[in-house]
Amino acid sequence: MYSYARSIVYISCEGGTMGKEDIGLKSYLKDAERYADLWNGGVFKGKEMVKAGQLQEISPFLHKADEKEILERNRDLVMKQSRDGKCFAVFAVENQKTVDYSMPVRIMLQEALEYSHQIQSIMKENENADKALQQKENAEDSCTTIYHDAGERLYKVRKEDRLAYILS
Repeated sequence: MYSYARSIVYISCEGGTMGKEDIGLKSYLKDAERYADLWNGGVFKGKEMVKAGQLQEISPFLHKADEKEILERNRDLVMKQSRDGKCFAVFAVENQKTVDYSMPVRIMLQEALEYSHQIQSIMKENENADKALQQKENAEDSCTTIYHDAGERLYKVRKEDRLAYILS
């Protein structure tokens, strides 16, 4: 039995293994209406902050690789909320039947990986936009850039760039 924002969800799983329960709950919450209800009831005290029409399921896989190590994590269910055509927030659900005292650390790592992914995307978009601007200006003005200062140019992240909120 799992507590849910508007009702109690009973999942029948012959054999009683957690894997079946986990799959059952993931299938139940894949419905955008239910997913929005879960967040609105459980986090936003019933206020409709998340609308089903704004939600889209995204990959639950997170990874980061460099020369020294490869890190990969898999979340249970993740949806992004879009507003005005842009990603506004990322909502991630981890199913737990038993207490896991390491869960806060696991969630923090997953959130850090998601933020890292967002930063990498912003950097790539900015780099492409800057190259396109320089090509458009045809190198007549070598100072033409999308960046406002040396820090933005160095790190390829501008003051006006924004990360989507991550709620777990």
